[in-house]
Amino acid sequence: MKQIRADTGICHFRIGNPTTLVEFLVALDLPDLELRANHELVAHWLDWGCVYVDGARQRADSPLDPGQIVRLHTRPKRYPADEGRIVFEDDAMIVFDKPAGLPTHPTLDNFIENAKTRLEERLGAALYTTHRLDIPTQGLLLFAKTTEAQTALNRLFARRQIEKIYHALAPTAVAPGPLVHFINPDSRVPREITTEPRAGWWECHLEILDRGAHARGFFWHKLRLLTGKTHQIRAQFAASGAPLRGDSLYGAKDGAGSLGLECYQLSFKLRSREYAFTRPDSIRDF
Repeated sequence: MKQIRADTGICHFRIGNPTTLVEFLVALDLPDLELRANHELVAHWLDWGCVYVDGARQRADSPLDPGQIVRLHTRPKRYPADEGRIVFEDDAMIVFDKPAGLPTHPTLDNFIENAKTRLEERLGAALYTTHRLDIPTQGLLLFAKTTEAQTALNRLFARRQIEKIYHALAPTAVAPGPLVHFINPDSRVPREITTEPRAGWWECHLEILDRGAHARGFFWHKLRLLTGKTHQIRAQFAASGAPLRGDSLYGAKDGAGSLGLECYQLSFKLRSREYAFTRPDSIRDF
């Protein structure tokens, strides 16, 4: 079995005879994609995490048995080279100022260009995810340096004991106060959202703390994120008639480039110590 998507460059193959992953990939000739494999290209695919066997990412050679399925992403999506900056580091965690456009962690077809992998390469040590920022969202991102710290931080996030303050830019001002919406967890983006409770839907809360005029006709909003669901702030602002600057996915018409959303402050108590972090530069200042 062989399936090749010329539009995406994604290929699926069913293995017919015993072989190895590298041997199989090196022999590929894909005229539909104007592509012929070689050892250098195969090494690139493996290093970048473009190869899966039976749904599991493979970054090294391994035996292949008849019936196994190989999935190959020949056109991995690329991300900005901006390295970001470390705001804080101790023996338990690291706070990173993530630039807009950089994933938090490895994506389906790109293991290299993301905050987690780049920081691990810079530090020479493993990091552990505690929360995530959408790819276009910039700002403070917290990684644990040990599994014990990850467990402790995840517990704080689950109990809503980490205060998360965001800045959001929108063409319409949203009144200070709480916003409560319900998001369909099974919906594709843009997320399906309503103000009416529905069984099985995420109950999403945020609180607008302050707002004011910003440049070029936008308004800045300072908000506290009380729950942390995928696309929550973007969907809630759009549902309130104020899609964020640059957020064409949720109906923004401005075409202003980068998304007007940042994680500005994180504060919490861990191991009897109080921590508070503020982003050095804010989108509110520009």
